[in-house]
Amino acid sequence: MINIAKQIAANPFVKIPCPNCGAGYLQILIAPWKPNEEPPKVDVHLICEHCGARNTITKEAEVVEKIAE
Repeated sequence: MINIAKQIAANPFVKIPCPNCGAGYLQILIAPWKPNEEPPKVDVHLICEHCGARNTITKEAEVVEKIAE
């Protein structure tokens, strides 16, 4: 799982084969936690398009630019 997290951190559009079945690829959905939470965090949901295997990685988010409110 650490290797997958590193691949997604380097490129969130990477195509990763499912480690469970090997027949499908993981769909990656990045969902932010509450707005203005410190430190900012996101959940990275991984879902295999073939077998339906699921996993979630929670990590601190990198804030590139804050949008003026």
